[in-house]
Amino acid sequence: MINLWPLAAYAGFVLFLVAGVIVLSFVLAARLHGRATGEPYESGIVPTGSARVRLSSKFYVVAILFVLHSPGRHKGFEHSFEIRAQALVALLQTLSPLSGGSTFL
Repeated sequence: MINLWPLAAYAGFVLFLVAGVIVLSFVLAARLHGRATGEPYESGIVPTGSARVRLSSKFYVVAILFVLHSPGRHKGFEHSFEIRAQALVALLQTLSPLSGGSTFL
């Protein structure tokens, strides 16, 4: 039978440390009650109005088309295929008894 008490003791110690850090940060944290504490931070600019702006569906269509047809996306696909091909070559060379398992192209 496997003796699991060291694992349980380690898990208990880790949970104790995590709980201790959380409680300590709550006790030692500074409490700020300024006049602008509850306001959203807008990089130093005073917010004017609500962040809830109604946009037409055309905006979303243009955004989706931009994401689907962005040039960077196609570059990412090209690189992923290159990496996959290189990984396959490396795997075949590693498994090959003639290469010794340490030769890469």
